[in-house]
Amino acid sequence: MRICDLQSGIGRLQKETTHLQKRWAETKLHWDDQACREFESKYLSPLIPILQSTLAAIHEMVEVVDDAQKACSDDERDTFV
Repeated sequence: MRICDLQSGIGRLQKETTHLQKRWAETKLHWDDQACREFESKYLSPLIPILQSTLAAIHEMVEVVDDAQKACSDDERDTFV
């Protein structure tokens, strides 16, 4: 039995990050002035590394949860043997 499903969250976050980047590239085709550059610099540029760090942390959490779940499952088997 799976305790939690972090993988689907990872997939969704990756998908939406890619979607954001594509939409921003499309937006910049029509909006290219100082306000655009300030918006990108202030909001979007810092966001991408944060999202990448978040994804890396969630990947690590998946491994920890999987290891814990396996350890608990092994402990249950040992108890009933």
